[in-house]
Amino acid sequence: QAEDGIRDVERSRGLGDVYKRQLFGTDSPWLDQAAEIKNVLRLGLGSAVEEKIFYENAVRLLPALAG
Repeated sequence: QAEDGIRDVERSRGLGDVYKRQLFGTDSPWLDQAAEIKNVLRLGLGSAVEEKIFYENAVRLLPALAG
């Protein structure tokens, strides 16, 4: 288990803690953003990891996004 308590070996699919460095992005307007979000959610990573990918990692990289 990772120090943040999110990852476990079975669910990590060999990715380790890569979720700490991933951001969500699309080639919008060429791709459907809603469909791409569903694709990420379909992975079943869990809400804590999804929150990092969709928001927290971007805020850490670009603090002005926090508002």
